[in-house]
Amino acid sequence: MQKFKYLVGVFVLAAVFLAACGAGSTADNVMDGNNGSSMGENAIDNNDNMADNMEDEIANSEDMSEEPHDAMDDSMNDSMEEKDDSMMEEDSDKDAGMMEEVMAPPWFGHEFTDAVTGETFTINGFRGQVVLVETMAMWCSNCMRQQQQVRELHNLLGEREDFVGVGIDVDLNEDIVRLAGYTQDNGFDWYYSVANQEVLSGISDTLGGQFLNPPSTPIVIIDKDGNMHPLPFGIKSAEELLAAVEMYLN
Repeated sequence: MQKFKYLVGVFVLAAVFLAACGAGSTADNVMDGNNGSSMGENAIDNNDNMADNMEDEIANSEDMSEEPHDAMDDSMNDSMEEKDDSMMEEDSDKDAGMMEEVMAPPWFGHEFTDAVTGETFTINGFRGQVVLVETMAMWCSNCMRQQQQVRELHNLLGEREDFVGVGIDVDLNEDIVRLAGYTQDNGFDWYYSVANQEVLSGISDTLGGQFLNPPSTPIVIIDKDGNMHPLPFGIKSAEELLAAVEMYLN
């Protein structure tokens, strides 16, 4: 009886031992088998996903940071280019203005006194108009014939705000009072004045000494920008004068 109890006890212990070993083996299989592998793979996948997400976020942040900088750089470059262009245009305008001032001869700025009205005028004051300047003298018969053609030119053109006629008496022995009577008697109703020595020197320097010789009937056309265009010497008809003037009126 006692031997039987002993054997039963041994079998029970063996069963418990085997059960314990089976449970341990199952646990090891679970840890080392599918579940362990799955958990490891999931962990690797999660790490990879996290890495990818971090790379994407870094790339996005770089794109976002680069775009505004690029836009700002482009905007700053455009602004600087516009300022440079504006400064160049201003410098160009200033240079052009200075060139025009330098090109205008001093006698253009001389204050002439009109023989009839007594008002003063300058050639520079006619800027933007076409000006016909004739150097003459009251004793010169050729000058009389040429002025008659200039008078006909005025009739052909009619009243125009963009055309002016100027007669300059280059004989220092003649005076403005006699000149006033001369122009009124002959119906020469454009500007007339007597030159002084400074004006004579200026005309000679810019147009040549022949412009101080009245019988050669010198005439120069000054265009709207102040450029001088001397006409051939000798008496010019009204039609010839009209053709020359219209080149600068239109």
